Amino acid sequence: MGIEVTLDEADKRRLDPLEVRNKQPGKHYRWLRKSELNIAKKKYLGYDLVDNSGPEQATLDSSTRMKKGTDVDTTIQVGDLVLGVMSEERHQQLRKENQDKIKHRTHGVEIAYRNAQRQAARGEDVGFVEHRDNRSMSEGMTEQEYEERESYLERKRKGR
Repeated sequence: MGIEVTLDEADKRRLDPLEVRNKQPGKHYRWLRKSELNIAKKKYLGYDLVDNSGPEQATLDSSTRMKKGTDVDTTIQVGDLVLGVMSEERHQQLRKENQDKIKHRTHGVEIAYRNAQRQAARGEDVGFVEHRDNRSMSEGMTEQEYEERESYLERKRKGR
């Protein structure tokens, strides 16, 4: 016989200081570091700072002792973070641009590697196979299997 603990609704609801309540549909919210350079970058990308006159609310408000006593700033803040917002369409556009940039850079690295491999071969017929882990092969060769394979390949090279 043991002790059974049941969580009620009050217990299930935990404090999340970065939760945003009353989010507006079609908007993307993000907490931004309050450094001047970071805020300038985010504004350039299309973020606006959320003002506390709108319907959005942070879990922590002015009664929670996280801010200085006499802030005159009207933005929604938690510690050194300020709440930013942009349209969902703009957010999706930025994500797509970022994914395209990553894909382009990755492709460029692959091409540069293949060119370097061709230069190292100096016109000789050299094959290249890119290694990819095969997760289904969890166990490798034993030492004895490896030695048998190597001796087989050596005999084959010598023509026996």
